[in-house]
Parts: sequence; structure tokens; C-alpha cells
Amino acid sequence: MRKLLTVICALGVLLPAAAEEAGSTLAVSLDAKAEDSAATLDYVLRQTASQSTRIRYVDISDIARGENSRKRRLAAQQADQALQSGKLAYQNLEFEGALRHFEEAIGLYEQADLSVHMPGMLATYAMMGATQYFSGDVRKSRQTLTRLLSLRTDYTFNREVFSPDVLEVVEEIRAGVQGDHGYSLEVLVSPQPARVYVDGVFRGMSPQELRDLAPGPHYVTVDAPGYALEQDTYQAGPGAMAKVTLAPALQAGAYKKHQESLRKAFGTGEVSGAAAAMARWCGVDEVVVAGVTSAGGKKVRLVAARVAKDGHLLAHAELDLDMGQRAALGEASALVKDLFAHDLPRGPGGAPIVKPLKVGKPMGSKVWSYVSLGVGASALATGTVFAFQARSAARDAKALPQIERDAIAETVSKARTRAAVADTLMGLSLAAIGTGIYLIIPPIEGGGSRPEEIIEEAEDDPFAVAPWILPGGAGVVVGGRF
Repeated sequence: MRKLLTVICALGVLLPAAAEEAGSTLAVSLDAKAEDSAATLDYVLRQTASQSTRIRYVDISDIARGENSRKRRLAAQQADQALQSGKLAYQNLEFEGALRHFEEAIGLYEQADLSVHMPGMLATYAMMGATQYFSGDVRKSRQTLTRLLSLRTDYTFNREVFSPDVLEVVEEIRAGVQGDHGYSLEVLVSPQPARVYVDGVFRGMSPQELRDLAPGPHYVTVDAPGYALEQDTYQAGPGAMAKVTLAPALQAGAYKKHQESLRKAFGTGEVSGAAAAMARWCGVDEVVVAGVTSAGGKKVRLVAARVAKDGHLLAHAELDLDMGQRAALGEASALVKDLFAHDLPRGPGGAPIVKPLKVGKPMGSKVWSYVSLGVGASALATGTVFAFQARSAARDAKALPQIERDAIAETVSKARTRAAVADTLMGLSLAAIGTGIYLIIPPIEGGGSRPEEIIEEAEDDPFAVAPWILPGGAGVVVGGRF
């Protein structure tokens, strides 16, 4: 199976200093088949960093998106302000004013990044539903609360804020929504896989086919580094589909330039320089770059290094992960945290210490199988020659007159030496051929001829070698007359 290489760049994650230092995260795939694993690990790194109180998190995607990201951040800030103003009006029983603020907040949140700000949107719907209820518009209140619970069925209402009357209506609506789940929505993204958030919840990498949604419109947010954030509402239902086409980010050129630099750096070992350059472009203090190599199936090997913006190697670590196991995400997050537990010392006067960190593409298992089979075949051929020479020498010894004892002894010694070499080469060939077969043929339960059948078929041959598939592996059977 071919092995793949992925690079993950996590910029300034979980810095040990105060939160005045900035950090960001990014995953970059070096192979199309490794994009899903890279993006999933990037999500883990981003979540770990954004939830930390030790850094001021800066999303590398925001850097690449430039003005568009600034507008979304501004919309989120204005939405938060409108929500707070609505809550204040609600407390003062100014229901008409509160509703205006809540409607404004919903419109602004829809312009923000709902993969981050969905909690504010949900809180706005909850407050709006309560306000409509107490202003006497029960029908609209039920519509608003149904919309909220369709987005997040398990949404928790604060009993200190919402009255028992409202909570009773909420639980009635919740029971109805929970019994009406199972609607579908397929999310397709081009030109490359992207993170998919539905109603603010990360649902994995595209394509995604969701089958657990409530009826009605749902917010779909699609996020891929180097591309503009795409967000819209889509109706869930039988055969429903959301087709999203990503547009390049405003600074996609600079972003891709740093991607290519890191790709080359992991091939040459000059990772510190490329990582430091990317950190300076992002305006962060430290960079974590990590190479992820596929070990077959969903197993990967993670190699990470933490680098300061001046190129100093602060820490590095390695970890084997099985991306098919849920525990892998927690292990990856723990690895990032461990990178910041200790700093490697600097040189005299604080000079940066640079250590080569090369993660080259390993040879695939199929290539190794061919190499192993080639070595085995060569050893087998050479061993065969020595075996025939040994047999020929033994016949020569038998043909010599009994009185020529010295000649007989010399010929027998020659036969034994060649026989010993033949035995060694045959053993090597069997091991190499067996290894090659194991690498190139998937293990199956049983199958193939039995060893005694192979030996029986080779009864009239000088010798015979044949592969034999075993449960959980492969082997070589040898038969014949030697």
C-alpha cells in the first residue's frame, strides 16, 4: 500500500506565555489522498488553540481571506451588541424594542462565521421566542422556538431567565421535533475537500451525507484554508443536496507560496526557515509544523516541531495515530499541548538553534514487496546453481577410484561447501519471497494449495518453490528431491 505524506502547520498553538502572544493553526496536505486526515487534524489543532487562554488565537484562514474575514468579525461583534441590547430591553419589559434588536442580531449573525458564532444565534432565537410569548404573539413564539430546536434539539434553556410557562412550551415543541428527525442533506464541495459545519457543529470533511436533521432550513458553513468561507441555508429533506463551490481567498497566492515552501522544507529538512517565514507572514510568535505519514489504512505517523519566528527549534515530538479511532483526535490534541511543556535551550546570547527535521516520503509497501521478491529470486537462482554444483561434485566423488583418497576428500569437501552455501541462499530466498508475497497480497483466510499437495506435485522435480497464502500472512513451500 502506498504511503502518503501530509504536513500540518499549527502556528503558535498554546503558547506558554501570556495570552498577549498570538497563535494560529493550519493543515497542509502533500498528497491528495491524505487531505481528509490533514483537514481533520487541522480542526483538532484549531479547536485546541482557540479554546486556550494562553494565546490570542489568530486563524491562518482569516489572514488569507483578508477584508472578507474582517467584515465577518465585525458582523459578529455587532450581532453580540444587538443581542445584549435586546436582553436589556427584555428585562425592562420593552418587548417591541427587544424584538427589533433580536431581529437585527439574527441578520448580523448570518453574515458572521457561524462555525464560531452559532451559540449567539441560538441565544438570540431563544430570547426572541420568549419575548414574542410575553408580548402576546404565541403563534410566532412557537414558530421561533421550533426554528431554534430544529437547529439544536438539545438546546438548554436557563431556568433563571425563562419562565415556567415558556419552558413548558419549549418541552412540548422539543418532543415534537425529536420525533420528526431523520431528514437528509448531502453536502458536496469543490474544488477540494473542506470542513463542513451544519448549524455550527463540525460534521466532518466533505462530501457529507447527513441523515439526522430536523425538517426545515439549516445553516451550512464550509471552510477550507486558502479559500473564502462559504455559508448559506439549505432545506433538509429527501434527496436534498447542498452544492458549494469554493472561491480563492483574497491572499490565496501568498498562502499557497508558504504551503509550497513547507512542502519543500519537509523534503530537505530545512523546516525551521520555512516555518519561521510563515509565522512572520501571519504575525505570530511561534509555529508548529508537523508531518503526517500514512502507515496504511487509517493509521498515520505524526512528526511535529515547534519553531519560534526567528527559526529556533523549541520542541519536537512524534506519535503514531489510528485515525479510525476516536481517541486519535484527543491524542493529537495532547501532543500539541505537550510540545509547549518545555522549551529547548537557545544558544549563547539567545541565538536560535536550528535542527534539521526531514520527513521524506517513504517507499511504499508495494515497492518494498518488489524489492524483496527480487532479492529472493536472485538468492534462489544463485542457491540453485550452488545446489547443482554440490550434487555434481558429490557424483564426481563417487566416480573416483577408492585408492584416490585425497582427491575424494577434496571433492567431498567442495560438495559440502557448495551445499552449505546453497542452503544459506535458499533460506534467504524463502524469507525474502515470503516477505514480498505478504506485502503484495492481502492476507486471506485459508486459500491456495496445501503444503503436502505442493510437495506431491513436485515429487518428480529436483525441487519446487511455491507461494502459500496463510491466515493472516503468506509463506513459501519447498518440495522435491535435493
